[in-house]
Amino acid sequence: MLTESGLSILQERFAWIDLMSRPSRPGTIELMVIQRDHVKLRMRAEANHSLPHFHLEYKNLHEASYQISPFQKLAGKMPKKYENTLSEWISNNEANLLATWSALKSGQDVRELVVVCPSPDKPVEVTPLRSAPNLRH
Repeated sequence: MLTESGLSILQERFAWIDLMSRPSRPGTIELMVIQRDHVKLRMRAEANHSLPHFHLEYKNLHEASYQISPFQKLAGKMPKKYENTLSEWISNNEANLLATWSALKSGQDVRELVVVCPSPDKPVEVTPLRSAPNLRH
């Protein structure tokens, strides 16, 4: 089943994309800090939804629905710079996502599943640049 710790990996990867795609100011020295913004993943057990999918919200600004397998955006708006990272994360977590979907659809857990990673009001985590993941976007 999908957990907050599983989603926190995606949250960190998105934070690095945000940091590395930020415009720099020539002639200045900057402290580079990643900020883990709000990430919410939601699945609902609805009778009329047979396609395994989830809804992803990032920064309270972007929201889209994605088919789990094969990876495909179904609806909504999410910046393209996150798509490769999201596709890789879904591939690595496909079994957990599908198990969670199956549990919801079979009635094992009839509540809506919502996994939320910490919001920006949590302490900012400083990560040295040398540990940046390989980001492809």
